[in-house]
Amino acid sequence: MTRMRRLTKTEIMEIYGGTAERHFPAAELKPAAIVQRLFDKDCYEGLGLYEQEKLLSYAFFIKIPGQTTMLLDYYAVMEEYRKGGVGSTFLEEMKAFYSNRDGILLETEDPSYAEDEAEKHIRLRRNAFYQRNGAYFTDILSFLFQVRYRILYLPFGTKKDSGTLYKELENIYKVMLEDGFEAYVNMWRVNNYFLLDQDCCFYEIVNLAYFLNATGHPVRYVTLGGTPITCMEGFTIQADEAFETVREGDIGSLILPGGPHEDLRMEAVTPVLRTLRERGCLIGAICGGVKLLREAGILEGLEDIDSLDADYACSGNVVTARPNAYVDFALEVGRQLHIFLDAEDEQETVNFWKFFKREPKDSCCLCRV
Repeated sequence: MTRMRRLTKTEIMEIYGGTAERHFPAAELKPAAIVQRLFDKDCYEGLGLYEQEKLLSYAFFIKIPGQTTMLLDYYAVMEEYRKGGVGSTFLEEMKAFYSNRDGILLETEDPSYAEDEAEKHIRLRRNAFYQRNGAYFTDILSFLFQVRYRILYLPFGTKKDSGTLYKELENIYKVMLEDGFEAYVNMWRVNNYFLLDQDCCFYEIVNLAYFLNATGHPVRYVTLGGTPITCMEGFTIQADEAFETVREGDIGSLILPGGPHEDLRMEAVTPVLRTLRERGCLIGAICGGVKLLREAGILEGLEDIDSLDADYACSGNVVTARPNAYVDFALEVGRQLHIFLDAEDEQETVNFWKFFKREPKDSCCLCRV
C-alpha cells in the first residue's frame, strides 16, 4: 500500500543534496540556498510517495501564496522502482493530494533543441509520459538559464486559458529568481501558423482563425517566400512572414487549407511536417490540404477522413477534414489545442457555429468563443 505525504524541510534538503544529484544534471540543480529561501517564504514544498517507510518517488514544487497553480520544480522516481507504474501512480495520488488546487505547470526541455538523437528521444518520451497522464502542451515557451522549455499544464479540475497560465508562470519565476528575473528568463508564446498559397480556400479556415484569435491563441499567416497571395475568394492576403524563416520550435500548430496547391513546393514543407508530427505538434489539414499530408507520408499509420469515410477525423496529433466540414474542423482543432474553458464553453460554441442557435439576449458570441 502506497501513501503520499508532504515532506519536511529537512527531508527536502536531504533529498536535494543527495538523491537528487543522481537524478538531475548538475546544471539543472539550482543553489540549495534558493530552495531554502523559497521554503522559508512558504513558496516551496515537496511530496513523497512511500511504501511503508521506503521512498518510491518524490517531487518538489514552487508555489505562491494565494495562487492556485504551482510549478513542478523537480520530479523523479527512485531507480529500483522505474518501469513499474510508480510514476503514473505518483501523479494520480498527487492530483488527489492537491484537490484544492487548479493544476501544475510543467517545464520540459524542447526536443527540437536536443544535442543528439538519443537526448531527443528521451525528451519525447518524457513529454509522452506527461501527456498520457493528463497534461497538455500550452502555447508557452520559456528560456531559463540558457535552457529552452516547452510548458505543459496538468489540470486538476477546470482548465485555464494560456494568458492566465502565462501570468502565473511569470509570477512564479519572479518569486524564484527575484532580481535575476530580467537577466535569466525569457518567456513567449508559440504561434499557430496557417500556410497559405495561391488560390487556397480561405473559407475553410476562417472559423478556426476566429476561434484561435478570440481565445488568445496567436495566429500568423505564412507563405513560401513571404509573398502575398490571392485566395479563391478573390481577396489578397499579405503574409506575416515567410514560411522558410519560421523556427520549428516556435510552431504550436500548422494548418493547411484546401486549394489546387500548384505553387506549393512540398520539398520545403515536408521536412517541417515530419518534424512536427514527431514532436507531437498539431497538424490540421482540410480539403486539398489532406492530399498534401498523404503525399508527404504524414498520414501513414493514422486514421483519416478517407480510411474512416468520415467528414472529419483526429488521429494522433493530426486532424483532417472534408471541405463541407469546415466548422467541425475548427471545433476539433480547437479541442486539440484546449481553447475551450470547459464543456459548457465548448457546447455554446457548437450551438452557435454548427447549429446556428441564437445567443441569449444579453450575450454576444463575438466577445468570447
